[in-house]
Amino acid sequence: MADNKIDTWDHQWSFTCRRENWLTAIPKRNLVTNIGFSTDATHTKDAANPLADRVSYTLDTAALRHPRVILPDPGLEQATSHYILSIMGMKTDAPSQKNVIRRVKDWIRALR
Repeated sequence: MADNKIDTWDHQWSFTCRRENWLTAIPKRNLVTNIGFSTDATHTKDAANPLADRVSYTLDTAALRHPRVILPDPGLEQATSHYILSIMGMKTDAPSQKNVIRRVKDWIRALR
């Protein structure tokens, strides 16, 4: 945050997905190469960060198969909730989705 203003997009995206009950497709293998780890980066300044050298894979679109049914993954939802709350410095006591949204809204209001 610069000047107490949020200058990222990921928290807002995650919050919107939860608020609107959207689902997000997450691949089994990493498809992203992050080239932004350096001293002149906005957020990811530590080039020694383990996330800086993650192996990325190419998506084999010929082998891509869409499922007939799409369902949320409760374990992943809980892990995501824990992660979001932990980076905000909040307790991660297995909150419900509504409770996470309320707590995030309270946190955002406190930033204003």
